[in-house]
Amino acid sequence: GQCVERTYQYDSFVCVCNATYCSESGIIAPPAAGTYAQYSSARAMYRFEPLPGDIEDAAGDAPITVAVDTSTTYQAILGFGGAFTDSVGINVDNLSPAAQDRLLRSFWAPEGAEYSIGRIPIGGCDMSTRPYTLDDVEGDVELVHWSLAPEDYNYKIPFVKEAMSISEQEILIFGSPWT
Repeated sequence: GQCVERTYQYDSFVCVCNATYCSESGIIAPPAAGTYAQYSSARAMYRFEPLPGDIEDAAGDAPITVAVDTSTTYQAILGFGGAFTDSVGINVDNLSPAAQDRLLRSFWAPEGAEYSIGRIPIGGCDMSTRPYTLDDVEGDVELVHWSLAPEDYNYKIPFVKEAMSISEQEILIFGSPWT
């Protein structure tokens, strides 16, 4: 499908995710020798748009050499991902099943962004419809009344499970206390 634009101020738009389209890059193949692919999104155009190009010789007499030292690692990247908040779950839950699938695939599937990390707020957060913790009983330092909230069962856990079933790789999940 094609982008269904919804315009906003300042010459900006988003592509509305529906049952036939979400902004997806598709499965990205390595570019041919001597070429590169730049994937771009911009305020007034492009949503994961591949912009191919040829690698050209540098101007001037001196050649340019790029050396990559793979023997030294400065930092490790675990992956990239998104959050499973109450508001995400509420909004995804309001989509048709086909649009839900398309949206979740655009983030977690190989033909989408292929996220590999999910963050889940422990209790409520600023993306919740109400303030809550997983033990709202004052003075319960032994956590006798600790339990998951309806938002966990209705909006977080189902979409985490769906993302895990869509992804072809392991998804790292971490909880984040918010209150």
